[in-house]
Amino acid sequence: AEPRLVDAGEGMLVAIASTALVAIDATSGAISWRTPLKRPAAEIVVAADRIFGANAEHVVAIERNTGRILWKTDPRLDIVAGPVAVDGRLFVPAETQLLGIDPSDGTITTQTALGDEITAPVAVAPSGTMWLAVGSDELATVTATSASVRAVRSALPAIAWPPVFIGDDAFIVARRPNGRTFVARMGPRATDPIVPIDTLGRAPLRASSDGLGLVHMRENPRALVLRTRSAKPVWSVAQASMPTALVVADDTVLVAAKNVLSRIDTKRGVIRDTLDVGETIHDVAFGHRGIAIATDRGTIIGIAALDDVRISTWLRDARLDLARSRVAIGATKDARSTATRILERNPDDLDARAIFAATTERATPRAAAEAWFRVANDTPRGAPLAKIAIDALARLAGVEQRIRLDEPI
Repeated sequence: AEPRLVDAGEGMLVAIASTALVAIDATSGAISWRTPLKRPAAEIVVAADRIFGANAEHVVAIERNTGRILWKTDPRLDIVAGPVAVDGRLFVPAETQLLGIDPSDGTITTQTALGDEITAPVAVAPSGTMWLAVGSDELATVTATSASVRAVRSALPAIAWPPVFIGDDAFIVARRPNGRTFVARMGPRATDPIVPIDTLGRAPLRASSDGLGLVHMRENPRALVLRTRSAKPVWSVAQASMPTALVVADDTVLVAAKNVLSRIDTKRGVIRDTLDVGETIHDVAFGHRGIAIATDRGTIIGIAALDDVRISTWLRDARLDLARSRVAIGATKDARSTATRILERNPDDLDARAIFAATTERATPRAAAEAWFRVANDTPRGAPLAKIAIDALARLAGVEQRIRLDEPI
């Protein structure tokens, strides 16, 4: 199954799998809890101490720390999508109704009739207004305060959901009768005109990180495009295939296509780097701990943030293993070079200094003796590395006259 990923904050990822909601530690990748839920909706609400989700039959509240189900509500209607949170309440689309639910106990507090089947998840504008796709070609807006339908707009067939909101404007992908898709801009009122901003535009759509622009795909030529709110192109980056996931965060656009994740500089519109994960990418989540990737095989891959202190540790360990391997095959010059690179980053790394000393004994015995003396002096007495250093100093005692082996180390 292909899980969808949601960054739940505070180091938690939630994977929405085919039979459960799964909490994952974003630092270690360990599973914190798994709550069974058949065919869960892709939308969840993350609160301080709870996570709210849904499937076709129930809306559920889950304790964030344990995964325990706190309450479950059956509206006796087919639920279309997961919940959204507006003004302290949950709202869930079910058949032709938009249900308002009390998040404390799951009580249904309001039912707003839309007049036709709701066909997509609820989208929430910055103002709190909820937008719904209704029937085959209508959009409706609902306010949480009155729980009443505020406006209906028709003649937008085959809408690609959800819209993107920039200020009071909504941007959406629709399909013309001839099959061509286009990106349109709409104001918050039903009387506002629909303004096509790209006649070849396609989903997905995302707002730029500063909230002032729009990132979307263009069909021909195939490219990722950044536009200003007024539809002026800022940059475009050619794409070999249509993306399966698109994330905009900080100064970066992450775009996934087939096996490859690309990182694009938002300001300049250039590809910074790419990563081939070996499996088709299905979803991407981005948080301050790094990036999580879900593949079509159900694999979840974690990529540490650039400022993650573990990266330097992993790099050091890899270089240390490389240096030891080079010593083992007699490539002392290459081993010394690798140890030197570790010491450039951390002059106090005793393992690297020991390798440097061992590979320097023949070429520069004096430098080797100084390195071994530092290893012996800084390593706890009785440690294996301390004994290795003392034995090496004994071999070099006649070369380095300043070293007194009878002095305490």
